[in-house]
Amino acid sequence: MRSLQRKLPSPNSIVASSIGRWRKNQRMEFRFLSHLLFVIAATFCIVVLSQVGLTQTVVLESAQLGTIGRVGGTTITGVHYAGWRFQTSVALSVDQVGGHMLANPSSSGDIFAALVRLSSITAFPLGSPFDSSEVVATTTFRPNFPSEEILTPLSAKLIPGSYALIFGSNLFGATGEAALHNGTDQPDIPPTTIASYILWSVPSPGQSATWRTNLASNMRFVIVGQETNFTADFDNDDDVDTHDLGVWQGAYAANASGDADGDGDTDGRDLLAWQRQYTGSAGDGSSLILSSVPVPEPLTISLLLVFAMAFASRRCSK
Repeated sequence: MRSLQRKLPSPNSIVASSIGRWRKNQRMEFRFLSHLLFVIAATFCIVVLSQVGLTQTVVLESAQLGTIGRVGGTTITGVHYAGWRFQTSVALSVDQVGGHMLANPSSSGDIFAALVRLSSITAFPLGSPFDSSEVVATTTFRPNFPSEEILTPLSAKLIPGSYALIFGSNLFGATGEAALHNGTDQPDIPPTTIASYILWSVPSPGQSATWRTNLASNMRFVIVGQETNFTADFDNDDDVDTHDLGVWQGAYAANASGDADGDGDTDGRDLLAWQRQYTGSAGDGSSLILSSVPVPEPLTISLLLVFAMAFASRRCSK
């Protein structure tokens, strides 16, 4: 009988097989590390972008700019205010406000500009003329004469909702008079209509001043700002920290100064928004407030990225 002999693999084939398996494992490790690096890099980008408050410039306008050099228009005095109602669907960091207007050369002093929160796009300010809880920010300035486009600095944070930009006098330190050009050379920009403009004035002699609409149009109001991710920056300093927490605490159940979600009040939901948007600030100890919240730091992710790249390079060089 022919004897059966078991054929053993040669040493060279064993070595070749081992090298093949090693190379296969190396390729699998490299693919895994590549995927890991991609995930870390993507996470890093998301975190960095989420920490950037300002994204793009936004200009809100009620009407097109007409011919400058005018000498008349809708009056702005201590008993006659002019305003424009508008809406924003994104959070805005306002830098400037203004419009096409002129000062009354016979009157010295400034006029005021006020950003006022409204309950809806068809609502009027609640007070006579304002309630302090609805006034977001104010400033004073003096237009030139004759008319021209003017922008004045005003820092404010607007969460999504309805607002009015109002010009007037005899409040907030303003004592001057002015006018807004309202000619047909300034067509309203949709969705602005004549109903978008509001006036605080006396309807007739012997009556009290009140808010009214549908009385004038073609007035140019301008708001310049930037879209922002921060709705809980209650003190308007471009970060969300313990100072904003203090504003929220003072406004809780009292007014809308700590309103981060646009529902017109200050409550626990606004505190949650503050926690989610929290950035902290150097030297105020605010990093201790949210020490239990697992927020990834960009520096930590950067170190992980560098470590993973170095490890991959070292493994691939073997």
